Amino acid sequence: MTTSTATYPDTRLLIAGEWRDATGGKKIAVANPATGQTIGHVAHATIPDLDAALAAA
Repeated sequence: MTTSTATYPDTRLLIAGEWRDATGGKKIAVANPATGQTIGHVAHATIPDLDAALAAA
């Protein structure tokens, strides 16, 4: 049996047509549910990020 390691691309926030890091600079780990191993990260949005997204909508 062959095993493969799944990966998840690191992502940023898409606000007003631009990819940005979260203003707080934090990221949330994405875990493989089968192994618990971290396979990537996503941006951890903050209130200012939400405000910017709502203003751009």
